[in-house]
Amino acid sequence: GNPYAGDPSASTPSALAKLVLRFDVIAEGNIPSWYSGAILLISAVLLLVIAIDKYVQRDRFRWHWIVLSGLFALFSLDEVAYLHEGVSNFMNRQSLEILQLGWTLPATVFVLVVGVFFAPFLLRLPPDIRRLFVIAASLFLFGALVLEIVERLLLEVYPLQSVLLITLNHLQDLFEMLGVAVLIYALLAYI
Repeated sequence: GNPYAGDPSASTPSALAKLVLRFDVIAEGNIPSWYSGAILLISAVLLLVIAIDKYVQRDRFRWHWIVLSGLFALFSLDEVAYLHEGVSNFMNRQSLEILQLGWTLPATVFVLVVGVFFAPFLLRLPPDIRRLFVIAASLFLFGALVLEIVERLLLEVYPLQSVLLITLNHLQDLFEMLGVAVLIYALLAYI
């Protein structure tokens, strides 16, 4: 959630406030959103480079690389187009309490399915690259899912503009960006 509840182009008290919103990781449609989308797209391109090489080699896991590249292209699109917000809005309109966790519920199921699908692929990676992939995924998922779920639960107790929730929001983005940075490092090391 966005504790500033406004977009950077809206009427704000001052030019400084508008500038802050342009660089605030909690607000959407700004420079940090673009950066996050860009590094996810860089990951998709690096994965595609590897996928093409694996495809030419007829590698057993070539389709895993292709799927990963496609997924990261979609993650990049979601980061700048907020596609997960539509899922959240739908889930939040449902009457069951568990569905109030918004997009995190289907995302958790998705992560589990993808994890099962990619387990054999992950086990075949060189140990150092496998370790980096696990670190990258752990950092990213901690920020994207775990901290998001914690935030949803804390919203029941704390106001949206509380220091705790604002800090939690910043930590979410920090862990996501760190996870993607580690992945890019791993992919460059693999290439």
